[in-house]
Amino acid sequence: MGNLQKSKYLLLFLHGFPQTASTCFYHQFKFLQNNNYTENDYYILAPDLRGYNQSDKPDINNVYNYDIGELVMDVKGLINYFHKKKMEINNNNNNNEKTTTQETKVILIGHDWGGIIAWFYAIHFPQDLEKLIILDVPYPNAIQNISKDRILSQMKRSWYVFLLQLGWNIPERYFIGSDNNYNRLINMFIEKPIMNKYDTDLLRIAFKEKDSITAMFNYYRAMVRESLVHVIRKKLGQPELRRFPEIVDFVQQRGGEEIKVKVPTLIFWGTRDVCIEEELADISFGFIHSNVKNKSKLLKYDAGHFVMIEKYEEVNKEIADFIKMD
Repeated sequence: MGNLQKSKYLLLFLHGFPQTASTCFYHQFKFLQNNNYTENDYYILAPDLRGYNQSDKPDINNVYNYDIGELVMDVKGLINYFHKKKMEINNNNNNNEKTTTQETKVILIGHDWGGIIAWFYAIHFPQDLEKLIILDVPYPNAIQNISKDRILSQMKRSWYVFLLQLGWNIPERYFIGSDNNYNRLINMFIEKPIMNKYDTDLLRIAFKEKDSITAMFNYYRAMVRESLVHVIRKKLGQPELRRFPEIVDFVQQRGGEEIKVKVPTLIFWGTRDVCIEEELADISFGFIHSNVKNKSKLLKYDAGHFVMIEKYEEVNKEIADFIKMD
């Protein structure tokens, strides 16, 4: 959405599990359109992530196709393509004020899995980003710093992660439901209804896309099961199967200032999130580099996992203030 040629900022939205781009950020898109952001310097992109809805679904039997490195490089490719198309349009129009890729500033916005991808992207490609906005997902290494008395609680909250590691399509059958209504999947992070029937119908349509459920679950399988397989293979001296191992390995093997986020970051957090301990929000904010800490914020609301839906008015206002901040 917006004028590609004249845009000065790219707002790139990355949805999370088990949403789609349109259901996850509907209130934000409506706000931005109603307030003429797409007519005044801003261009909005909101893809469905790999495997979701009608997006491409690389071989679902190869879980490495859904490794975090693949997901981050999907975003890298999308940003590069955006810059390329903008330059082509400007050159074809013989614009006297030709823009360069550096003139379009990227603000990356991610919720849940989209937020995980956004964290990793900001760590590896800070030069691509102007700002980072994270909703309800911790920094990749935050879990390693959680208080010992909260570990068991977090494990309980992560019950679904362990369930999704099972084979024989057990997780797929469980979440689809005996009557194929997908209610368990739609409501798994929700204490009370927060979406209207139109949005839940859109989700059901997305879930019915061939291989989409398994592709979505493969994010968690790559993160847990295949990561363990990787460790074993490495000890046995077997070859690397991931195409972009450096994306995860850099964060896991380095420390200190090297892995801190070096772009201004706004973190939204729902204090009633049923799947993530609130302490992880504070730990995550500690991974923001001191050079940009004064331009970064951590905001907590009385909300669940989908803070941008439950508290959309507050979230919209803070996003507007943040993206305009110098």
